Amino acid sequence: MMDENNSQSNYPQKERKGIFFPLLLLTAGVLLLLSNFGYLPGGIWGFVEVYWPVILIISGLDGLFSGNGITGSLLIAGFGGLLLAGNLGYITLSAWELIVKGWPLILIGAGLDFIIGRRSAIRTIFSLLLAFMLIAGLVWIAELSIPGSVTEREFQQMYDDQSKLDLNIYRSAGRVNLSSAGSDEFLVDAKLNLTRNEVMEPEVELGESSAFIRLATDKRRFPGASRASNSAEWEIKVHIEPELTLKSVVIVGENSIDIRGLDAENIQCETVLGKTDIYLSEDTDAKYEISGAIGKIIIHVPEGMAVSIDADKAIGATFIPGGYKQDGDWVVSPQFREGKPAIEVDVDLPIGAIQVVEYPAEL
Repeated sequence: MMDENNSQSNYPQKERKGIFFPLLLLTAGVLLLLSNFGYLPGGIWGFVEVYWPVILIISGLDGLFSGNGITGSLLIAGFGGLLLAGNLGYITLSAWELIVKGWPLILIGAGLDFIIGRRSAIRTIFSLLLAFMLIAGLVWIAELSIPGSVTEREFQQMYDDQSKLDLNIYRSAGRVNLSSAGSDEFLVDAKLNLTRNEVMEPEVELGESSAFIRLATDKRRFPGASRASNSAEWEIKVHIEPELTLKSVVIVGENSIDIRGLDAENIQCETVLGKTDIYLSEDTDAKYEISGAIGKIIIHVPEGMAVSIDADKAIGATFIPGGYKQDGDWVVSPQFREGKPAIEVDVDLPIGAIQVVEYPAEL
């Protein structure tokens, strides 16, 4: 009898099948069906842009169901939950900032799973406690509404009939808003909300009829060292008269650039991880270079204008207005004619979505 029991215990236990891919296929099918019937106003990609962290939640639950480790699985699910809460506006940290700051906790959770193992009830309880502690750490990272965590600073450079302005912006984490000024008094009028540990000293060089201004945070500080929030915005207003050369770089966060009303010559906008939202002017002499590594780029172009966009991407989708034509990476408006003046844009985004939107042009 004992030999029989031993022989039965020697049989390998049947492994549980994962539920990740079945749930993913089921969710994708439902979303495509809803999109086809018009129940997703922003389209399926607009829905995915907000709810993509659900994939992490499903992955974590799949790990629990398959017995792949409690600590790591719960941490991944909690990580996805916080990213989803950020996308829905319940916390003030963007998904990209949370990924940059909190991803090492996933490695910690996976390592603890290997050390603790899954052999006893005590170890299971201990794993649960560790998982909740690590998730609490993520919540602490996401909690950015602490009084005094943002310091407001003003920068103003008087306008002295400069004909050219070279403006250089660099920020490790946060949001940059730039648009034309409503006042003729200042060449550049900026309200800069600096996060804790964020250091910025403006640089100004004035020529006879030109100005170079650099607003940049300390490059030696990794984005994870500062706790950036949506309240930590840089609001920058630029005088409409000078010919503008702009370079705006945000490592993690958002670039929101409105060139309308400005005399743009050369515009470079880069958001390494995050979102770029840019309004182009009606001036066909301006050159635009928009780039990033992972994220989304929204390009607002004047309606009825000749537009040519060279969109270099590897993984992702490109959305264009009705009437526009796309040939590989090349996108043109109906008014575009080869050899004729046009708004030309170079876009480089290896992973993410590129969206072109028309806005009413001035008559």
